[in-house]
Amino acid sequence: MKTYLTLILLMAIPCLAENKPENKSAPELQNPPVEAIQGLPAKPEIIINVLEDGAIKVEGILVTKEELLEKLRTIANMIKDQPVRIRGDRKVPYGTIVDVIDVCRKAGISNISFSTIPTKQETEQAEPSNGDKPSN
Repeated sequence: MKTYLTLILLMAIPCLAENKPENKSAPELQNPPVEAIQGLPAKPEIIINVLEDGAIKVEGILVTKEELLEKLRTIANMIKDQPVRIRGDRKVPYGTIVDVIDVCRKAGISNISFSTIPTKQETEQAEPSNGDKPSN
């Protein structure tokens, strides 16, 4: 008897699977773009500029250290290993840059890089003179 029941079940299971109704009218779900999530930037890195007077700009907007911490915490909670680039004016004391690094670390961001902007003199030295330009 058990054999017959097993046989009937084995024959009925494929039939039940074929007759299973599928909801083909359901739309596919898509993730929203990153910038739609609480105003987060979709850029590969956050740019933090430290100005000569010690003021801090993030993506072109002046912020306090407290505002910077709040913004970076929000981003760090949503984007793992978020890169940050710190750019400082030549005349900014190193201690001010260290303060910004500390804010990044408190926010949970450890992927920090630095960049410098060459002076006008350094830029002119790097450009080829008229004699060095290739002719067409």
